[in-house]
Amino acid sequence: MSNKVKILLLYTGGTIGMQKDFETAALKTFNFSKLLQRIPELKQLDCEIETISFEN
Repeated sequence: MSNKVKILLLYTGGTIGMQKDFETAALKTFNFSKLLQRIPELKQLDCEIETISFEN
């Protein structure tokens, strides 16, 4: 049995889940399925991270 901490991120919409497009300065939706690729520092945490994004 694993004693690793598990984190579940639920994204339901809004600006907290957006990133800036530096070419247009507009906000665009962040792709949470690529969370570890976009924020590699999260790999340093000793935990499992799962993400779920709702369409609407």
